[in-house]
Amino acid sequence: MHKYTFCFLLLSMLLFDCKKEAASNTKELPSNPIKPSVPSTPSILTVTPLQGKLGDTIVINGSNFSDTMTRNKLTMRGIEASIIEATVSTLKAIVPDMVSNGPVKVSVNGKEAVGPDFTFLVLPKIESLLPATGQQGDTITIMGAYFGADTSANKVTMNGVDAKVVSGNANTLRVLVPDMRTPGAVQVKTAVGLSNNASFSFFVPPAPVINSIAPLTITQGDTITISGANFNPTAAGNTLTINGSSMKIVKAAPTFLQYVFEYPALHGNVSFNFQLATNGGTVARNDNFKVYDVYVMGNDLNRFDIWNAKYWKNGQQIMLSDEKKGSWAKSIAVLNSDVYVGGAYTPQAPLLPPGFTRDIAQYWKNGIAYALITDTTSYINNVSNQGQVGFHGMFAENNNLHILYMEVFQNGQYSYHVNYWKNGIVKVLQGSGCDGIYVSGNDIYRLDRDGYWKNEIYYPVGDGAEALSAMCVSGNDIYISAVKTIASFHQIVRYYKNGVLERTLTDGTSSANARCIYVSGNDVYVGGWDGDPAVYWKNGIKYILNTWGSVNDIKMIDGNLYMCGSEGGSAKYWKNGVGKTLPAIAGASQSLAGEIFLY
Repeated sequence: MHKYTFCFLLLSMLLFDCKKEAASNTKELPSNPIKPSVPSTPSILTVTPLQGKLGDTIVINGSNFSDTMTRNKLTMRGIEASIIEATVSTLKAIVPDMVSNGPVKVSVNGKEAVGPDFTFLVLPKIESLLPATGQQGDTITIMGAYFGADTSANKVTMNGVDAKVVSGNANTLRVLVPDMRTPGAVQVKTAVGLSNNASFSFFVPPAPVINSIAPLTITQGDTITISGANFNPTAAGNTLTINGSSMKIVKAAPTFLQYVFEYPALHGNVSFNFQLATNGGTVARNDNFKVYDVYVMGNDLNRFDIWNAKYWKNGQQIMLSDEKKGSWAKSIAVLNSDVYVGGAYTPQAPLLPPGFTRDIAQYWKNGIAYALITDTTSYINNVSNQGQVGFHGMFAENNNLHILYMEVFQNGQYSYHVNYWKNGIVKVLQGSGCDGIYVSGNDIYRLDRDGYWKNEIYYPVGDGAEALSAMCVSGNDIYISAVKTIASFHQIVRYYKNGVLERTLTDGTSSANARCIYVSGNDVYVGGWDGDPAVYWKNGIKYILNTWGSVNDIKMIDGNLYMCGSEGGSAKYWKNGVGKTLPAIAGASQSLAGEIFLY
């Protein structure tokens, strides 16, 4: 009985607990139940830096990133970047090969944030060298991509030695090869970084060799040629010094160099030491030169329509009179470094009545005027307008200066007097005309209207119907040029040797003139014009120098032919046919060169 009572009580307790649990499970749910969490959208605030190159590290600051790196995806212009650190607000990544600029994007759990554009910087790239071999001073071209936009934005090294960039753009650079010493790598460095390497074969050329230097007889401004071998073909690749002074090379080739001689202080026989350096080494040579100064006498028709006497020394003009005082130069000579110019001046009003002119012969020594006569009053004041003292020639030899001048109207009488002046001593000569003097040894020659005088013995020349224009003496032979007018603007030019007609140069069908004659060895030169051009004849063969002008004087020095005259309205001189225009005074309408002298 008790046994059954215990079992009933135990069963009742179990049933009560079960009901209690069931009542607990059927409790009502709250009115606002909690929903599952949804991932937040990431945002990008900054990207630092905003430019870079492949392999650089950048930092993206923002929000709602995952601190688990693999749950973040970073792309730059669509190219996935490797993330190396991650927090919910910061990502660090490596710049991929973007190729070009593009946006930065971050994705987390399927949500994407778009950031600013990133500027992708590319390292310079060398693709080729042209040429890929050379020596110091050569110019080579580096071709490639991503170079700096201008020369200053690129630094080029060749075997570790800086090379000068002379020009360039983003794809091409032109550089000068430095002294690399040995072959090596070429690299380009820009603000982005360093390029790849390109190989360059550097070589040292053989040492230069000088075989000859010419000409050895020179004047200021002449071009000198150095002939030899192993010269640098560019002027800048050769360094030339003469007696320690640097010379500018104007033309270069492997076998010759040229420079312009400009040593105004040097004159006469001069010894020069040449030092020539190239990439291959240095060579020295000594040579003796004969340096001449070129003096040219001339006249300018100035802005006041007045002629002014002048001369040029090595192309530099020296005026001999004031612009408003008329003067005329006719001859030039140099003795013992003193420059003599012979000519005349024209006295101006009030010394002369209106409309009257005078020529009063004089000479200038180093620019200072000296009278040839002591009393000029009778000439200046002669109202018949016939008082003249004409200058007719000058000749320098050894230490002697010879001058011919002629007085017209003397002591109140109209007459001609030929005066011979030697070193200041005057002697009256025979005859009533003169136009040029020549001295050879002890013999004095002077040209007259229809012949010439030798030591005061007269020798007729020609037929008397022509004008004798110039004279030259060579040894025992006397050469005289002549001009015969057969009609208006029709002249025959010819010359005589020892009084006998030697050669006729023109046929009389054009205007022609002989202004000078010169003999060198067996060659006879006559200068003047034929038609319009300035011409000269050598042994009867005509050479034309320009389209309009005149050859007024000829000299031959050490095998070089010098001439002076005019071209158009300008004074000019020629050396071996190459002309040089001489400067005129400001405002001059015409300039003439009349005689040339080398000293």
